[in-house]
Amino acid sequence: MLSFPNYRVHKLIHESERSLVYQGICESSAKPVIFKVLRNPHPTSNDLAEFDRQYAIAQKLNDPRIIKHYHLESHQNRCILILEDFGGISLKDYLDSIRARDPAPRSRWEIMLYPGVWALGLHRVAHWLYGAELY
Repeated sequence: MLSFPNYRVHKLIHESERSLVYQGICESSAKPVIFKVLRNPHPTSNDLAEFDRQYAIAQKLNDPRIIKHYHLESHQNRCILILEDFGGISLKDYLDSIRARDPAPRSRWEIMLYPGVWALGLHRVAHWLYGAELY
């Protein structure tokens, strides 16, 4: 499990091919946070540049519909993005929870995501989800 100063990690909440996402807390502020860490302990320069780019872009966005990126930290040769935790659930978990009872959930999640994706568009930022097929 991930461990570094001033933060306590509670649990792994998402794994992808390239990153791990944990939920935890900042001990100095008692604020809940999300940690996004590159999976590879020896990331490529492209992976590091992508993390830097993501953080730099997010720092310029001040919109309540977009998750805040608090810090980009390095600990034991690992890059860690520290993000706002507003208590949400993953889109995958949400879709899994409604698929059984709603034959056409797509319109609901599109409506829920539209404000955030629209806000990114206002700032001329493209998001990977835009145009993605989730089914």
